[in-house]
Amino acid sequence: MTIKIFSLVLLLLSVFVIPKSLSSNTPSNDVELSLTPLACFVKTIGDVCHLTIKVSWQSASPINACLYQNVEKIHCWSAKSKVTKKIMVSLSESMIFSLKGDNNEIYTQQQVAIAASTSKKYRRRLRADWSLF
Repeated sequence: MTIKIFSLVLLLLSVFVIPKSLSSNTPSNDVELSLTPLACFVKTIGDVCHLTIKVSWQSASPINACLYQNVEKIHCWSAKSKVTKKIMVSLSESMIFSLKGDNNEIYTQQQVAIAASTSKKYRRRLRADWSLF
């Protein structure tokens, strides 16, 4: 009988108390960032990839925000709630693009990955395994 009461109390706590405490501790982040494309293809790892990224972000209220490529500031906007812009970038490795506020508060971030068509580590075999010659 005590196990049933304990499980009922645990269920009530998990449904009513825990979600409210978690939501009050986390700040509401209502900024959405969209980057396209999210991947860049190069011949070998280490090659530089030049591409045009379409940056779109929106917020419920106007904000001052800057787009960063890792730590480098790329572009800033002031008092905007919706933005769409094309930006030329160069990548030599996968990078994180962040949208930050005036006091370096990170609103949101997204990663653009580098993928290689050939690997440095492995070399393609010149003949098949089953060849008799």
